[in-house]
Formats: sequence, C-alpha cells, structure tokens
Amino acid sequence: MSLKNCKRCGKLFQFQQHSVCQSCLVKDQEDFSKIWNYMQEHPRVSVLELSRETGVRAEVINRFRREGRLAVQSTNGEPANLTCEACGIPLEQGRYCQQCSAKLSTAFQGRDLKERRKSRSLDYSYRYKPR
Repeated sequence: MSLKNCKRCGKLFQFQQHSVCQSCLVKDQEDFSKIWNYMQEHPRVSVLELSRETGVRAEVINRFRREGRLAVQSTNGEPANLTCEACGIPLEQGRYCQQCSAKLSTAFQGRDLKERRKSRSLDYSYRYKPR
C-alpha cells in the first residue's frame, strides 16, 4: 500500500482503490444521496435548481454527470451545460457522445490489435536456435 495525496482535499492517505481519502469519499456519498433523493421527487430539474435545493455545489453535480452517475435535464428539455469533450455537442451525462465514444472505441481496438500483432512478430523473431 502506498501513501497519496487526496485529489479533493490534499490530505495524505493510504491509497487502496480510490484517488480520494475516506472522508471525501463519505462526503461524495452524502452529496450523491441528497441529489438522488431530491431528483426522485423532482425528475425534471436543472443543475442550478438542484444545487440550490440540496446545497451541493454545481461543480460536484457536474462531476457526477461526467462520471455517468447522474443524468440531469433542465425543465425545457435541453441538456444542462455539459458537452462532449471531443465534438462539443450537448450531453445529459458522461464525457463523450455516442458517436465520439464509438470512434474512440474503434480506435482503441485498432491500436490494441496492432500492438498484439507487433508483439507476436517480435516473439517469433527471437526464437531462432542455431544448429
């Protein structure tokens, strides 16, 4: 186990699985619970209203949206200020739209295939045994 600084509060903690300390993890869970409970009663709510009513900062709500944990739409049906990191179209949640996500997936699969072929050819080149 190694020691790391928490990405949120900067406190030194023993790294196990998450990049944040236990107290920040608990705070995230509490914030998410507040948001989730409010959204159950008010399904078509904007990020600003959600922030105002729950006391959770809009940046935290948008981080949950980027992580894919929340899908928040404003009352007029437009996605609220979250855009695809590749093409810039509006999103409800996540980092990439479906088209860009598919392109990235294809590119990664192609790169992985090239790497496997390359490593396979290198393996064979070192197996020569002189007589």
